[in-house]
Amino acid sequence: MTNQMNKEYYFKHLEAVITDIISIGNSEQDLNEETINNMWRISLDLELVKTIKLVTIENSFLK
Repeated sequence: MTNQMNKEYYFKHLEAVITDIISIGNSEQDLNEETINNMWRISLDLELVKTIKLVTIENSFLK
């Protein structure tokens, strides 16, 4: 996979994370479910880091 394809794939899936629906419960008992549904980890491998500028990632969140 080329670096360009890696970036396209990464940003396509990052958009899915950013636009995912947030789960909001009705009680304290729903807290665990909220945490499971609303917690995301965003990471990049070293090769991808070398090809992406920070401003590109920032702009993804500002859309």
